[in-house]
Amino acid sequence: MTNTPAPETAAGELPNASGRGVRPLARLRAIDWTPLLLMLLVVAAFGCRMLWLEKPDGALIFDELYYVNAARVILGWPVAAGAPYANAPPGFDPNMEHPPGAKLLIAAAMWVFGDNALGWRLASVAFGTLSVPLLYGIVRQVGATQGVALLASFLYTFDNLVLVHSRIATLDIFMVSFLLLGLFCYLAGKPTGAGLACAAATLCKITGVYGVAALIGFEALRFTGRWSEKTGWTPRPLQRLLILIVVYAVALPALLGVLDRLWSREYTNPVAHIRHIFKYGFALTRPEGPQGQESAPWQWLVNEVPMTYLRIDEQVLVDEKVEITRPTIFFRGAMNPYVICITPLAITYAGYLAFKRRDDCSFLVLALFVVTYGPFWPAAIVAHRISYLFYFLPTIPSIAIAASQLMYAPHMPRVVRWAYIGAVLLGFYVYFPFLKVP
Repeated sequence: MTNTPAPETAAGELPNASGRGVRPLARLRAIDWTPLLLMLLVVAAFGCRMLWLEKPDGALIFDELYYVNAARVILGWPVAAGAPYANAPPGFDPNMEHPPGAKLLIAAAMWVFGDNALGWRLASVAFGTLSVPLLYGIVRQVGATQGVALLASFLYTFDNLVLVHSRIATLDIFMVSFLLLGLFCYLAGKPTGAGLACAAATLCKITGVYGVAALIGFEALRFTGRWSEKTGWTPRPLQRLLILIVVYAVALPALLGVLDRLWSREYTNPVAHIRHIFKYGFALTRPEGPQGQESAPWQWLVNEVPMTYLRIDEQVLVDEKVEITRPTIFFRGAMNPYVICITPLAITYAGYLAFKRRDDCSFLVLALFVVTYGPFWPAAIVAHRISYLFYFLPTIPSIAIAASQLMYAPHMPRVVRWAYIGAVLLGFYVYFPFLKVP
């Protein structure tokens, strides 16, 4: 019995069952890797947010000083003397300048996991991680390619401001996550769910109203695009938008009223509570201009006036003298420099696409960017409203989408896209809060 030689194939090919060669590289390219890559991105997001979550030991970071102590009061747990809300009546929310939603989520996690770092921050980690696939879904719903959606989620995941707020117990990541959920539900044809999600965002922080405003702006841009192209008008988007607005307008005061009856001693009327929140916000003014860590909104576009949330330094001694002082833990309120630096070009390109192609993705970018960022300009110029760089957090999803559109522009070399991805990872590494292994 003689051995039959294997059929000859071209270099780099393997024989298949029919005896014909199949290039391994072509076979790999034929596989849709997007679900796996998205899953790996979500896992990476979760890992970066959980890493050394308890460090520094026992320390509260930035505004956790207020919200963790507010959660302790809600739970009826003791608050250290001299700390915020130390003398507040137990069982009620003492932080009435904000709605109670996010503080109740923090309190719920603390009730389950205890008065420790895991309890304080796990809810933020969970919402920050879930917002990553939500952004991917939003981009796909407005018709962008898988590549654009995946890159947008990548840029959002590896932005430093998103990372930091996804691992500390503050209000903003809850608001942003519910806002993204509202956008996704609306674009998926579920306006009732969108209205409820936008109401939940507003119950976490009053700026959750951005979600409804952005969708109104989105539909206005879509209508303008259809009208300019004379492609006809259908009432369906208007019906969907009206459902969203009605559900939001009914759900927000109703839910706030229920929460206030359970956890507020000052307000049982949701309208009075909302009025108090706006009155408190409008009173935060400084006519002489920003001081300390305050900043004007135009400074955010260049990452100017970054905020120090927490910094722990180590000293290097030479001949018993301090030669170098360098941080080992540095939580900064600042964007990834390679995400924020591309903003003017990316938003300009989105405007170009909206004008030339009138595509929904660009309309959403412009609506979300203008609604979440634009109001801070007149507030600062006219009303001298005090503002901080972290107010830019709800705008980052629009920048991530716009930058991804730019990187996938028809004549953009692939090497530029990969170089940009590498730069974003470098910026994430440099700004990562832990500069030395604890």
